[in-house]
Amino acid sequence: MPAALNGLFLVHPFFQDVVDLVLDLERRTINGEQLLLPICGPSRVGKTFATEPLRRHLASRQIGTRRVMPLLYVKTPAKPSLSSLPRAILEAAGVKSWSSRGGPEALTATAVEILKRLETRIVIVDEFQHLAKKTATAGAQDVSDWLKNFFDETATSGVLLGTPPALRVIEADDQFASRGQAVHHLLPYNWTIPSQQAEFSKAVDKLRLELTKRDYLVNIGDDLTLRLAAATGARVGMTIKLLNEACNIAGVAGVIDGKVLARAFKQAINKPMATPNPFVSPVDDRDAVASFVRTMRDARYEDSFVIASMEDFRASQKAVNELIRVRESLSDAPNLGGREC
Repeated sequence: MPAALNGLFLVHPFFQDVVDLVLDLERRTINGEQLLLPICGPSRVGKTFATEPLRRHLASRQIGTRRVMPLLYVKTPAKPSLSSLPRAILEAAGVKSWSSRGGPEALTATAVEILKRLETRIVIVDEFQHLAKKTATAGAQDVSDWLKNFFDETATSGVLLGTPPALRVIEADDQFASRGQAVHHLLPYNWTIPSQQAEFSKAVDKLRLELTKRDYLVNIGDDLTLRLAAATGARVGMTIKLLNEACNIAGVAGVIDGKVLARAFKQAINKPMATPNPFVSPVDDRDAVASFVRTMRDARYEDSFVIASMEDFRASQKAVNELIRVRESLSDAPNLGGREC
């Protein structure tokens, strides 16, 4: 059976912009600066993958009997608290047995001490939006204060990855917010903008080439890029997930056609986008635009942010018209209860 696409590291312009920012943070941290870099975006756009070069550069190593961990990657607990945060840090540092000792203050003190011993310089906090959930037992102000003190006491830089609700935590404390760099948004490609449509098409061409190298035959018409945009909201990471599912369905036959992609869409896309299965139904540009808008709404970007991200008023009006069409045609369309970023 040919190899699938799982874990493929595909470079494209939006993604490279974030990689460059993260590597610049590494350079400046090594030169003595202490920085905070918030990176926001919908799921499956490549936020975590964009930190891979940094994680490779700063991999943990053994120096004699001493372990050095220049970079610590932490995934925020789904139900965070002032105890679960330092506990997650201790577990990520490989000292899980210490994570059950004491309450929040004791756990925090231990986490700070461990990071100093490991000579940690940068902490990546993924799924940062969990800190802003209503299920969090600590309020945004308390979490913001905790993070500010934690980064101060460890003298580390931070990369904060999440969806827009995470910004409520950063903005809850003026001092913490003022230490952060401007928020960078890693977004899907916007089908209403010709230059972005072209970049997504280039990414799809690269993926087709990767499939060919792995001995897959992609047997679908010239509208594959449009159908993928309608299926994924033009998110490269979600497109890779969809095609990886198609690879596994194709199996030893190695043929990826419309039927395989239709099944892959049903299995790989967790929730329906703003269109029926685009590998069964006819699609046009409106479906790709609607899928982009739905992706942004699901990530809690407000309409005004979507409009501001576009290059001309006519393009934005087209997307707004599509948003209205989607809201009228989908009985379960979620309310835009998010925040502007």
